Amino acid sequence: MIKYNNKTINDWYFDNKNVIKVYKNNAVCYYKIVSGGGTPYDEQYLTIESLEDNNTIYLKASSDGIAKTVSASTDNGATWTEYTSSSADDNGTALATLNTGEKLLVKGENSTYATTTSNYNQFASTGQFEAKGNIMSLIYGDNFENQTELTGAYNFCSLFRNPNVVSAENLILPATTLSEHCYQYMFVGCTNLTTAPELPATTLASYCYGNMFRNCTSLNYIKCLATDISASNCTYGWVNGVAASGTFVKNAAMTGWTMGKNGIPTGWTVQDDDGGIQGGGDIDPGYGGDPDGGEGE
Repeated sequence: MIKYNNKTINDWYFDNKNVIKVYKNNAVCYYKIVSGGGTPYDEQYLTIESLEDNNTIYLKASSDGIAKTVSASTDNGATWTEYTSSSADDNGTALATLNTGEKLLVKGENSTYATTTSNYNQFASTGQFEAKGNIMSLIYGDNFENQTELTGAYNFCSLFRNPNVVSAENLILPATTLSEHCYQYMFVGCTNLTTAPELPATTLASYCYGNMFRNCTSLNYIKCLATDISASNCTYGWVNGVAASGTFVKNAAMTGWTMGKNGIPTGWTVQDDDGGIQGGGDIDPGYGGDPDGGEGE
């Protein structure tokens, strides 16, 4: 049996996030996908990486009643400082000021960061940034790995309502059990966003993706593996105002999508998911093999 980091291949998470299957010389080979730093994105805390110098990152509450406390680190998790979001000024509570390439890790133990579509927390900034890593570190703190369930409602509603979010393709939204309104308005107005985070849930919840990518005018790639979109308004307006052309990757078993702002964007190319590499990460060439003990090249 192949082992990597003291784990057999059967211990790995076969969902196209950590491991991919490829064929070489008629043999099945498995490769672990790692990020540039060597750790898969789903094993990283929610991370904000600045794309500009002198970029201040804030956590802003729409009202004091929804203020939440999180911990943030600018030294890759060696030390953490607690902050509580605020509605006291235009931006909220400053978490850090970053230069280009510097990173802010964020974790928390709040089951939700919003209670309605008008009562929420959001990341604000003075400059552009990339969001990546596992969103579940905001709910489960240090125990975020392998967490796939959202409870309550409105968990991340409007969280990245910020045109300075340039990239989220390496942001991991691993939940396969969704809650009502969980990602509603999450990226609304992110006009620089081109690639959506992968959406692995097969069964959707009421309003879970409602207006999620509304007015993301540059968005041209979505991978959504849903097969049951019967929940009320689960995709209401979710792609209203995206780019006029793009690629929509769907679950091969799904035949119920319609075209338009509540479904697959009109004018986009539709592809079935082939189990390929998820956006982000590099293939680790030091590991390969077939699960029955055969060796890959």
